Amino acid sequence: MRAAGSREAIDGDLLAGTVLCGHDGRNGYLYHLAVAPSHRRQGIGRLLVERSLAGLRAAGFERCHLFVHTGNAVAREFSRRSGWVDRTDLAMMTIVLNAAP
Repeated sequence: MRAAGSREAIDGDLLAGTVLCGHDGRNGYLYHLAVAPSHRRQGIGRLLVERSLAGLRAAGFERCHLFVHTGNAVAREFSRRSGWVDRTDLAMMTIVLNAAP
C-alpha cells in the first residue's frame, strides 16, 4: 500500500487530526480518520477527508474505499453524510500472523 494523501491538522503543538490515505495502484483507501476530542465538530475531519480525496483524484484514481468499524455509529453516520455508501458485496477477512501454535 502506497501513501498517497495522508493528511494532518496541527493546532500549535497539538495534532488536532489525521487521516491515513493510501492506494494499491488501482483504488484509494482511507484508514484511521481521527480528530482530537477538543477539536471535533469544527469541520477538521471533513477537510482532512476532502484533501485526501483531492490528492487521489489528482493522481488519477476514480474510486476510494473507507474502512469503518461496524460498531462505530458516529463514524458511519459522518461518512454517509459525506456521500460514502455501504458495500454489501464484500466481506473482510483476517488471518493472525503470529498466532501461537
